[in-house]
Amino acid sequence: MRADAQCRSCRAPIRWVIVLPKMKRMPLDPEPVEDGNMWVDHTEDGTPVMSVALSGDGVPRNIPIRYVSHFVSCPDRDSWRKS
Repeated sequence: MRADAQCRSCRAPIRWVIVLPKMKRMPLDPEPVEDGNMWVDHTEDGTPVMSVALSGDGVPRNIPIRYVSHFVSCPDRDSWRKS
């Protein structure tokens, strides 16, 4: 997946995605990972969105390409958490 932005704190490449079910924006690491818990899905009208499982074990078996939220890998993630 192509990066479309940079993290404002660590400057890593990120991709902004819409996440189901709440349709909220989330920064995503653009490189796939083997144990990721996010995958590309589509709404009924064909719009690409990300689905999220609580862990990599919750991802459907037929999903070969997985990703993780940038909040997992960002060294500055705690500064972005809402209290």
